[in-house]
Amino acid sequence: MALTREQLEARRERLIAVINQLRETVAGLGNSTDAGFSIKIPPFLEVDLNLPGGGGGTPAVPRSIREFLSRNVGNVVQLTIPNELFNPLQGVVMAVQNDYVVLSETGTGTQNLVQIDKIETVSLVR
Repeated sequence: MALTREQLEARRERLIAVINQLRETVAGLGNSTDAGFSIKIPPFLEVDLNLPGGGGGTPAVPRSIREFLSRNVGNVVQLTIPNELFNPLQGVVMAVQNDYVVLSETGTGTQNLVQIDKIETVSLVR
């Protein structure tokens, strides 16, 4: 059964709340390198926890795909859209407009205009 965008957003918000709770728990332990437990976060979450000792504050979590793309102009991202011919797209975010993103494909340099509301997932390529 496929989840709606609203259901996915609700799950995302719950996961963020759990991660924030874990962050507070770990912060309460101080800078101890042997806290007696470990936290294993699934790779699909791709969240920078920025735990104590990592330097800097915690960045705000993007609230939308558009916000995520806007923060990553100039970086390489991977997009999935409901089109098996061009799926997934990977390239440098060149510009983000109200309803579309300009993506310069890795390798070919081909510029694609992708409607933001058609993007199913987006991730930063490291």
